[in-house]
Amino acid sequence: PSAIVSSLLLDTYGGSLLTMIPASILSGALTQASLVHFNGGKASFGECLSTGLRFMLPLIGLGIVTAIGLGLWALLLIIPMILAATRWAVAPAALVAERTGVFGAFQRSIDLTRDNRWAIFFLVLIYVVISWLLSTAVGFLTAAMQAATSPSASDAFINPLDFSAPAM
Repeated sequence: PSAIVSSLLLDTYGGSLLTMIPASILSGALTQASLVHFNGGKASFGECLSTGLRFMLPLIGLGIVTAIGLGLWALLLIIPMILAATRWAVAPAALVAERTGVFGAFQRSIDLTRDNRWAIFFLVLIYVVISWLLSTAVGFLTAAMQAATSPSASDAFINPLDFSAPAM
């Protein structure tokens, strides 16, 4: 039983950690590209990748601390978790752009989002709704295609390879 539990934990959290690595590199690289662009320059791929790699571990740490923090807020109720997520929305950018450190990024994000939290909340809400709709549509289409291509009891009499079908 303990091997099953440890396997499930490794699959769940190990997989999450593995997906955090490229996501963190991408977050750092995109933040660097945005900073250079907004300052009137043109960022090279190597410069962006270098920044992403340099900030990979702090961004992974930030992601883990954020997940723990949001989980603790979620224990209270969903509303405090949503408020915390909105306040911490730009913590990864603050970490990379201002080199604040993991915990300093949270405070800087709170400062930066102070007058824009409703706008951030609604942008995230729109993103979540669109993602959910797209995911639902893809799931529905996948299920419909699987149903259309797999034999079932209702179409067994027209399947020439199904010998259990009644002869006509």
